[in-house]
Amino acid sequence: MKTYPIYESPKKEANEEKYGLTSKSCVCCGKPTAEKLWIHATTDWVAVDEPDQDKVPNTQGAFPIGSECAKKFPKEFIFKA
Repeated sequence: MKTYPIYESPKKEANEEKYGLTSKSCVCCGKPTAEKLWIHATTDWVAVDEPDQDKVPNTQGAFPIGSECAKKFPKEFIFKA
């Protein structure tokens, strides 16, 4: 299983204030998403290339990510809903 650092936009806090923080917010930038793309994170706050949460020790779960932020990750770390 590979890991990859989770990108965080410098505008995340401002976007969360502007749009509000919801379960549909992009985990990287705080903008609303269509909930079509996801990353799977661990408690160490890194993305993993394994979609099955039962196979990942210390899973934090799946988080929505916007299409622009998805470009900041290698393709194997992005999952489609």
